[in-house]
Order: sequence, then C-alpha cells, then structure tokens
Amino acid sequence: MFDVIFFLPKFSYSGAGNSTFRLCKNLNKKKYKISIISLGVNSYKSELQKIGCKVYELKSKSVLRAMFTILPLVKKIFYNKISKKLFISAHHHAIVFSIMFFW
Repeated sequence: MFDVIFFLPKFSYSGAGNSTFRLCKNLNKKKYKISIISLGVNSYKSELQKIGCKVYELKSKSVLRAMFTILPLVKKIFYNKISKKLFISAHHHAIVFSIMFFW
C-alpha cells in the first residue's frame, strides 16, 4: 500500500488539475491511498471524493504562508510507518517549496 499526496496549489479545471485528476481516477485504490492538498477551492473536490480521495483545501493564498499548515497535515497523513510514501507536486514553484518542507 502506498500513501500518495498530490500537492497542487491551484487545483482547477486546467492542465495540471486535469492531469492530476485523471491520474487519481486511474490509480488502483487497493494499492494507493490518495490525498490531495490544494490552496483555496479545489474545483475537482466532489469528483475526487467520489473516487475515494481525501481532499484538503487550505485557506491560504500563498504556498510559503501555508507551509506551517502543510507540514503537520503531511505528518498526519503519513502517520503509518509501514506503508510507502509518495509526495507529488505539479507546479514548478510548489516543487521548490515541497523540497523545503521536507528538508
């Protein structure tokens, strides 16, 4: 079992949002426990929840300001020490901050 977190600051009906949604939809839910973290409103929230994903919408407009909310949330999601963990970010600036989060 893999714990997977997708971090997409702006999860909307766009390229990265659409690609991430399709990936989540096609992953085997018996092998992957999927969580989504986004800043603000997630346009795909209801569709993601229907396919078994947990969606977290943070009330921040900046990735840097949300860092202190994201870190405890990621620790909470990854609490199970046995499963394998995967953190994926799709926007360039979010990737840089993701590296900073886990350093």
